Amino acid sequence: MTTARNAVLLSLAAAGAALTLFASRGTPALVEVPTPAARVALAWDGATRHAYTVEVDSAVEVAGRAEARYRHRLTGRLHLQVFRDTDEGLELGWQLADIVQAVDGAPCPDPLLETFFTTRAERSGRLVSFDFPKSLDQAHTERLRALLSLFQIVVPSGTGDSWTTEEADAQGRFRAVYRQVGAHLRKARVEYLSGDVKVLASSTSALPDRECWLATCTADETQTARGPDGQRITVKTHARLERAGIAPLWADPPATRLARAAQTAQHTKETMIRSRQRSATAEDRARLLALIDELDRTGKLGNRLMAIRALLDECPELADLFPELIRAEGRADRTAATLIHALKLSGHERAQGALVRILGDPQQAAANRLRAVIDLGGVAHPVDASCDALWQSAAQRATDSELANTAMLALGRVGHSLHRSGDARYAAFGEQLRNALHAAPSDVERVNVLTALGNTGDASFASEVQGHLQADSPQERGAAAKALGRMPGTAGALVTALRGEASPFVRGHLAEGLVQQGVPAPETLRAVEAAIPGERDARARLAMARVLGENLAAHPTGRDTLERLLAGESNNKIRQYVAGRLYAK
Repeated sequence: MTTARNAVLLSLAAAGAALTLFASRGTPALVEVPTPAARVALAWDGATRHAYTVEVDSAVEVAGRAEARYRHRLTGRLHLQVFRDTDEGLELGWQLADIVQAVDGAPCPDPLLETFFTTRAERSGRLVSFDFPKSLDQAHTERLRALLSLFQIVVPSGTGDSWTTEEADAQGRFRAVYRQVGAHLRKARVEYLSGDVKVLASSTSALPDRECWLATCTADETQTARGPDGQRITVKTHARLERAGIAPLWADPPATRLARAAQTAQHTKETMIRSRQRSATAEDRARLLALIDELDRTGKLGNRLMAIRALLDECPELADLFPELIRAEGRADRTAATLIHALKLSGHERAQGALVRILGDPQQAAANRLRAVIDLGGVAHPVDASCDALWQSAAQRATDSELANTAMLALGRVGHSLHRSGDARYAAFGEQLRNALHAAPSDVERVNVLTALGNTGDASFASEVQGHLQADSPQERGAAAKALGRMPGTAGALVTALRGEASPFVRGHLAEGLVQQGVPAPETLRAVEAAIPGERDARARLAMARVLGENLAAHPTGRDTLERLLAGESNNKIRQYVAGRLYAK
């Protein structure tokens, strides 16, 4: 069934299991050649829209589950146009077109992947940030980010035929090594710097184009990670990109194209949802009950989560059965958790209504009510009833503090979804969050609301949050620092607070917030250089080292500071990081 197969792809991406991996026979040995006088530089043409043919062939396999194997193939064209090219960086427009997609050989159309989006990038080719239409859901944005990361080639200015970089994709930050072999560039991902993603094999070969970006790029990689049920998922992918010619320029500026793309994406999404929904039959209900019985009997997830989610997508009214099915006597806890997660992944109004009923039912197990709260915070398009239920739960601190605290954090995630999608309800919702911060009667509650504000990622809260950097409680100051780190454009406030902060706990959050700010301003880097020699907290020192280490191309004097840090550093984790940044090949 096409809908079921499409659900497989999007649910894997949403769960972080659809890794960007390539089928590889191992990383080939790199050929030693004489060091060139200068590195091959990437070119960027602002007068032409370039078209590239794209092919991505991925295989997903769950350890020990022969039935949980999927093969995904995508072909099409990728369009690139340089909208802005300055010394500070590039603004690039991207759009997939003419996509043909299949899962296990069966067609799986997904027109939302053809949505226009933009990125900011360094001239070296490093993608700094992505700007998607706010109506595009997380599963699709992660897939588009993953696609570009397959072909990201970073060439810092300088000489020498080898270099090391830190880059990011949809799975997190990773370290990569490069070598120039004639006109070609060879790249291998070495390791992810956090999380559970493991690189088993990696090999990318690219030929820069004299006119714009790349002439060809071929990538093969194998990675593994833990899936939602704790089992090891392995994904192998072969990907190829080749320049195919030029196309007429997009005349509209990026903001106009993004606004038009948002309207188109929303219309496409609504059409897709309406086209696949139907009334549930007796066979659908029997299939659902059989899947639940299998979960209870075997305790094994396999592909049953995806099958249940596909049924919910096609037959929304089945969601009405879930609260009673979850509450049934003898129901296994693992099964209940799976059913609640399926409601979140489906996310339509009836699925959210089922989560609200689970949350409000005192006869449900406490763990299931908490799960309902968490998953209500994670739905892509929260409805009013979901928001109201979370606000009501957040107000019940006197009777159930754990549920209330969790509901407040979930409200922050709802705020992120509303803000990101440009939802008209966000103005009133944001005002409720502001009021909750002002009305919080204790340090503990203020910490909770500050964390929720950080979860929104909305920089318009920065002025309110910044005031809490002077609070008496270190926990409250730390929560404010952590929240500011998640809001763009707050590096100045974080640096100012770092200079005068006495608590190591808070300094750690301040420094980690700077890492999340992206490419820092020169004054921020100078301030970190000045602060790191006297920093006594290992967590703060590591975060400061990361700020410098990830920006050596823009701030080369940071190398001297890191070398002095390495010479006197006793913490093994910091020593390993700094040595890797300075000397790894």
